[in-house]
Amino acid sequence: MKQVRLGGLIGESGSGKTTFGRIVSQLTPADEGTLFFDNCTYDLTGRDSIGDFRKSMQIVFQMASNPLDPMRSIYQLLKDPLDLNFNMKPLEAHDVILKLIDQVKLSPEHLSRYPLQLSGGQRQRICIARALATEPKFLILDEPVSALDVSVQGQIMNLLTALKTELDLTYLFITHDLHLARKFCSHIAVMKSGKIVEAGPVEELFRNPKSDYTNHLLQSLADA
Repeated sequence: MKQVRLGGLIGESGSGKTTFGRIVSQLTPADEGTLFFDNCTYDLTGRDSIGDFRKSMQIVFQMASNPLDPMRSIYQLLKDPLDLNFNMKPLEAHDVILKLIDQVKLSPEHLSRYPLQLSGGQRQRICIARALATEPKFLILDEPVSALDVSVQGQIMNLLTALKTELDLTYLFITHDLHLARKFCSHIAVMKSGKIVEAGPVEELFRNPKSDYTNHLLQSLADA
């Protein structure tokens, strides 16, 4: 089976994209289903069997302000996942936090600030840094730039592209923005009413859609 390292999941609002991401990340229980990743198969309904996979993945949400506790400093927010997942001494954790803030192209001076003192793009960079803190292999990116200005969207997407190469990550990019999906993804799956109606290499799917629904989406893009 071919390993897809930069997959996209597209569809209209309400098609089930976010629910799918939440099921894969074990934030929403699954009634049935299996997941294949890194040459292993996991039962999505079994908490024990998927535990090892869950440690290898993280999710970055659409609204960067929601996952960040406004009462905790950026330093504390980055230290939390380290405390939960690793037995680090304070100085070691401090060095990791400095590395994380550098990876997302922010400076150490941001560490003493609080979420509401940052811009939307900066908050999303912190969310990415927190996701990276546990050293994941797989990131689910759920509309990670849709709430940002267009210029900031490009900066965040460039950052994610660079991090994928630097850290050898696998991404699932969930979006309703077909422009971004085409530019960012190597493969795409199209979802409608909770079901995958078509999937394949991105350029092949855009050139020759086999589903009427996919053709409808692409036509909407052409008319925009």
